[in-house]
Amino acid sequence: QTLPVKGHNLQAAPYLVRELPSGMELRLKLVLERQIFSDPLDDYWQGGPELTFTKAYGHRSEFLLGYTYDRRSYDTRREFDLDFRAVPDTSLRFHRHEFEAAVVHVWDEARHWRSRLRLIYERNDDGGTGFYHYHKHRWSKRFGYYGPDWEATIEGKILHYDYLRQPVSATGEARQLWEYALALRAEKTLW
Repeated sequence: QTLPVKGHNLQAAPYLVRELPSGMELRLKLVLERQIFSDPLDDYWQGGPELTFTKAYGHRSEFLLGYTYDRRSYDTRREFDLDFRAVPDTSLRFHRHEFEAAVVHVWDEARHWRSRLRLIYERNDDGGTGFYHYHKHRWSKRFGYYGPDWEATIEGKILHYDYLRQPVSATGEARQLWEYALALRAEKTLW
């Protein structure tokens, strides 16, 4: 069911940066977030560390490796069992681990032609029945031209969710989901 959503997000994200030799950098960020929704959605707390290593090269091109851990705790949302029923006297919590590798490559000195490749693996654990345990893989590639007053890009994305235990109600097999997207974007600055 589609619903209009109203919410507020409060976030603190202090970080430390350590510059290393040869254009390398190490960044540690601690994120604490409070999401407050209007009914019928449930509010939650979320937080954890993000560790990112970057290596600059070429015309401000960049290679990135990152790891993020998030813990999300819902105020009143319940865990679900594998028969799609809410489990009484429980509170849903997610433990999410994300690993990312990305390359942002600048093809010319004027920085007009740029591309970005991102590979992300995510693992989610609900800490309970396993209804929300999944592995997610994301692949995306973007290529574009960035001029002084206009830009144009093309981007392709593939997303795969592999739920470990959540059944597909008709077959009883574990749920899997594939998504494919292609986006074309052009922007012109008029003034």
